[in-house]
Amino acid sequence: MILRRVSLLFVCGAVLGVLALGSAHAFTEGKRIQILSGYSPGGGHDTEGRLIARRIGKYLPGMPKKVVKINMPGASGLIHGAYVHHKAKKDGLTWSIMGTTHLSSSVLKEPKPNFDLTKMRAIYSTSGASAAIVRDFLKVKTGVELTKIDPTKIAVSGRSITGSSFLNDAIGLDLLGIKGYTFAVGYPGTAQMALAFLSGEVSYVGGTGLHHVLGSGGRYYSSIKEGVAVAIWQGGVLTPDGKVIRSPGTDIPTFEEVYRQVKGKAPSGPAWEAYKLTGPTLRTLNRTLMVPPGTPADRVAAIRAAFDKMYSDPVYVKEWEKIFGLKLDYIKGPDADKITKTLLQPSPGWDWLKNEYIPALLARKK
Repeated sequence: MILRRVSLLFVCGAVLGVLALGSAHAFTEGKRIQILSGYSPGGGHDTEGRLIARRIGKYLPGMPKKVVKINMPGASGLIHGAYVHHKAKKDGLTWSIMGTTHLSSSVLKEPKPNFDLTKMRAIYSTSGASAAIVRDFLKVKTGVELTKIDPTKIAVSGRSITGSSFLNDAIGLDLLGIKGYTFAVGYPGTAQMALAFLSGEVSYVGGTGLHHVLGSGGRYYSSIKEGVAVAIWQGGVLTPDGKVIRSPGTDIPTFEEVYRQVKGKAPSGPAWEAYKLTGPTLRTLNRTLMVPPGTPADRVAAIRAAFDKMYSDPVYVKEWEKIFGLKLDYIKGPDADKITKTLLQPSPGWDWLKNEYIPALLARKK
């Protein structure tokens, strides 16, 4: 009799445990999920967020009522980052797409962010090289030709003077010896920079994603096809041993290749280390989906599992690659967490940016 009671209690406990686990993992059933990003509509963050919103439901353990994409532009994504860290609900129903500016501002502290990426859990990340694009009226077809024109005709756009994309642009031009170019910063997102570029307000866009050049949904895809714009180099991607190579499947030369053509030698020194940090290195985590600090671990695991399934589905991968024009480079959440911590560690390149280069840029702006 005692044995029977113990067995019955064990079975009941196991059933309750399974039911509890199932309930925890089906927390999305009938609920509204929101995907936030810190920039205006039309950029890579917005595009990937909307694609996720359309497709993720079938991979989750519980079918959500709705998945919506919400843009929260302002302060180069810093307002959005602070909201996710401090105000967003920690129920696993608020997801946030973070980018390279969130990473760079976290280490450069300029401006000082009101969030901590190391306390947020990454669900996944996708990598993506940057691209440098010039208007047709500059009459250049290559990066080498860019070094031979009147530099005052080169007007560079950016979200923020201390944002990683703009810093990467400025460092690259300086490394090539291009002096006297002008720049305009303060654009809230890719869409506004593209409008300024196409209207002739600026003539150079760098640091934008290569997918905007090669992908059918890219902001500059049609302009390049029509000859209104020309892609002159890409930032490239970083190999595990620290080398910069072309993004797989692309034939646009890397900035390093252009530098070798212009200077006859490989780039080196603190400026080159800073270029690699603000370009190929940061873009290892080009777009990272994160959840607010304190989100229950079982819910984080369930969301990660859903995204692992979606990004390994050949149908979804084909759609993603058609839109972005690149080979999908998918990084799982735990690995993205590790890379985030590594990127945020002090280094000579970050120190040079903080102590020498950024102060010089800010003085030039005045």
